[in-house]
Amino acid sequence: MGCRADLARPGATFGCNGGVNQRRRPSSDEGYQLAVRAFSVVIIGFGLVMLVLTLARGGGPLAVGFLFGLLFIALGSGRLYLSMK
Repeated sequence: MGCRADLARPGATFGCNGGVNQRRRPSSDEGYQLAVRAFSVVIIGFGLVMLVLTLARGGGPLAVGFLFGLLFIALGSGRLYLSMK
C-alpha cells in the first residue's frame, strides 16, 4: 500500500508507515524571533549604507554619518547576537 493524502483534513497527510503526520504551525514566538532577526539584518544594512555614502561623499572617520553608521551596525549586530542566544 502506497502513501496517500487525507482529503478529510487539510494539512494532514498519511505517512508511509500508516500514521498521520501533522504539519506543525509556527508559534507566534518563532515569528517574532524571525522578525527580530530580519530587522537586525536590515539595520546592519542601513549602517553599511551610511558608512559607504559618508566615505564616498568625502566624510572622514569623525563625520556624523560615519559615526551613526557604526552605531547602527553595532546595534543591529548586538540585537542579532542576542536573538541567536
